[in-house]
Amino acid sequence: MLQVFYVPWLVDFAGPNYGLILELDRNGGITRSFHDPAGSVVPGHISEVYDDGDQLYLGSYQSPFLGKLRLKD
Repeated sequence: MLQVFYVPWLVDFAGPNYGLILELDRNGGITRSFHDPAGSVVPGHISEVYDDGDQLYLGSYQSPFLGKLRLKD
């Protein structure tokens, strides 16, 4: 399970509907990023992300469903 943070300056920069998932290494460097410029893939706020190696499962405290994103090599 990955921890999800709310970063107010990023919301101000990217806009309220921009979806962004960042994977960080132990030093805080970005290793992967996933962007949804329209914020349409998973409506609401993403509060949890689980990576099983093949897919990302996206959870939201506002939505009654899980989102699933297949990872490509």
